[in-house]
Amino acid sequence: MIKTILHFDSIDGIQNYDTILKKYHCYNTTIKINNPLKNIKEISLKSIEMPLFFNNIRSSNNSNLFSFNFSSGIYNNVSIGCTIPESNYITIASLVTAINNSISTVLSSYNLSLVLYYNDYNISIQHSFSSLTLNKCILINNILGFDTGTYTSTITTTNLYCLNIDHYITMYVTNLSGADTTNVNGRLLSFKIILPQTNSNILFLGESNTFNQTISITDPKFVLSSMNIMILDRWGYPINGGNAHYSFTLGINFDNNKELKYI
Repeated sequence: MIKTILHFDSIDGIQNYDTILKKYHCYNTTIKINNPLKNIKEISLKSIEMPLFFNNIRSSNNSNLFSFNFSSGIYNNVSIGCTIPESNYITIASLVTAINNSISTVLSSYNLSLVLYYNDYNISIQHSFSSLTLNKCILINNILGFDTGTYTSTITTTNLYCLNIDHYITMYVTNLSGADTTNVNGRLLSFKIILPQTNSNILFLGESNTFNQTISITDPKFVLSSMNIMILDRWGYPINGGNAHYSFTLGINFDNNKELKYI
């Protein structure tokens, strides 16, 4: 294999319109390559440098939604969806307060109540319904730690709550032949970007402090003339990163048996 290195910066790209975020954004960008490359066999991620300015509770992936059904007296299996403000909730107290305020507003016309309480590890729910069904959603299951199901009394989580749910994000390259793969849940896969579990606002990820990530190019006619980049969360949803630009470096491996040249 013959190897070369290419450096990219999103500031050099053309921002695409994201239909979920409803805006043009550098997390959905096409970066042109002046001299397109052919005979590529492998593309690997060498490093990425990215400011981290996105919220842990986001409307783009519906993690700001608390959804449940209830029955009580004349009310039978009423569906309720409460949304909280999109924000970076750094304490469980601030998150629970926001959820309780939203639920209280929605339930005020029913003269019924559902209240969340928290301690150092778990969340509990007290309610005045004859039955309560928690619906599957990111906020209830992945952040607060509740199991989805129907309950008739006070509920306490069996799992710990977790505010830092973004363990990783994905740099999805939409135009790489051999990279258009999804996992069993339909999530788009290219390069996995591990996020620091601290309040750091700058991410630096390199092969020296992570693992090797390589994509094999199986199409012999593939020509690399641009990089179409989407930055997605672990569920495959776009992220509003405040339009803070990022850079990354790719290693390109060419076939030894073919002429290495630009076209």
